[in-house]
Amino acid sequence: MSPMGGQGNPIEGRPPGPTVSGAGPTVATSAGGSIYDLGYQHYDGRRLGRVHAFRALYTHGLAASFGIGRSARSKVVPMGLFAIALVPAVVELGITALAGDLLQPVRIENYFSLVGTVMLLFCAAVAPELVGRDQRNHVLSLYFTRALERRDYALAKFAALLTAMLLIALVPEIVLYVGSALVRSDPVGYLRDHLDLPGPMLASALVTSLQVSTVALAIAALTPRRAYATGGIVAFWFIADGLGTLIASAEQGGWTRYGVLLSPSTVGDGTVNWFFGSAGDEILRRADLPGWWYVIVALAIAVVAGTVVLRRYARIAA
Repeated sequence: MSPMGGQGNPIEGRPPGPTVSGAGPTVATSAGGSIYDLGYQHYDGRRLGRVHAFRALYTHGLAASFGIGRSARSKVVPMGLFAIALVPAVVELGITALAGDLLQPVRIENYFSLVGTVMLLFCAAVAPELVGRDQRNHVLSLYFTRALERRDYALAKFAALLTAMLLIALVPEIVLYVGSALVRSDPVGYLRDHLDLPGPMLASALVTSLQVSTVALAIAALTPRRAYATGGIVAFWFIADGLGTLIASAEQGGWTRYGVLLSPSTVGDGTVNWFFGSAGDEILRRADLPGWWYVIVALAIAVVAGTVVLRRYARIAA
């Protein structure tokens, strides 16, 4: 029978039974084999606990969302999509600097409709990386045997993805807001006249990011295969959008107008329009639903998707 649990050879020529050596491990030998006590000691130092474990997992997930700390190849997609989300703001600032307020194709209240697809693609690329890699590498058991609980793991991953989505949604709008002030002759006056914008900016970014990130994470958590998760997120979004738009466009008025509530993108547009007090596009005007309905539906979608994530990690094999 081969030795177990350590390195080195048992001391020969001694009778079976425990043997203590001051300079080496304790060895118990018998006719059937040997057991080595390698001298592991109990850890009496400071234990950082559950909060630290949650914070560490959150910060690691947020960095991984943008490929920070990983290879250059891992940064291409998230950083590229982040740059694309900034393009409308930069273009609008250039137009404003040249033509003033004569032409404003990009405004803060319609920015989500311009970058909504970018936000979806960002989630579709990042969410499978955040949760699928741990499943593929079979390391969930290591997380769950520590102070970190299963729901902590799910909430840390969700918080990381939501923060990344808020950066995608808010940074371009902040650039547009501050840049619009700087390209004018009276920046302070512009900011003073538009003090009503930061509140709707933050609220709409939070609700829309919450909706997209929870749906993406719920789908990504169901499979360790990155390609399947990414395809599932994109397919779900576009199928739901197509179905909702098709139902809402079937006839004027009637119950079919509630079909817009089945379209995640339209729900996001309606949420943003309600916060900013704008009319919205033709589909929203034809539906003629109260704006707060879209907010409630977006939050309901986030709650359902979040529940799916929590239940998934409560039952997942680790």
